[in-house]
Amino acid sequence: MDYKALTEDFITNAIDPRVESFWRAIAYLGHGVAPMLLFLYRQDGYTAYAGEISRALHVSTARVASMLNNLEERGMVCRFRDQEDHRRILVELTPRGRAFYEEKKEEARQNLEQFLRGMGEADAVELTHLLARIAEINEKRAERPLAKEE
Repeated sequence: MDYKALTEDFITNAIDPRVESFWRAIAYLGHGVAPMLLFLYRQDGYTAYAGEISRALHVSTARVASMLNNLEERGMVCRFRDQEDHRRILVELTPRGRAFYEEKKEEARQNLEQFLRGMGEADAVELTHLLARIAEINEKRAERPLAKEE
């Protein structure tokens, strides 16, 4: 199998203007912000430490701080010091942030449902399966350094 050629085809198809609306349907608020909102949304009490966000999203603490500044200005998160350890910063998703996330998630769900219906059942199931495999492979890759090309 020529994985290099397959990769080129994948990239070409992924950036094709005809699929641009697909990517817009699943991305909002800027690079990395949607995963941060999702992470906070899934936390007990909608609260997490800034360091936990950095590790979970595999981004630097500086990038987390930048994203938090953006979200805090919009009233979607608030930051406060941990009462037990004043060195640690807790981040909480505000009611406005939860409502925004739920609204955008529903918009994305509706857009993606239209795409999947257009693909037909077999292709939609296969795409969903392949995305799950991508997530699984990425998780394994995060556990070990990238292998050199042979």
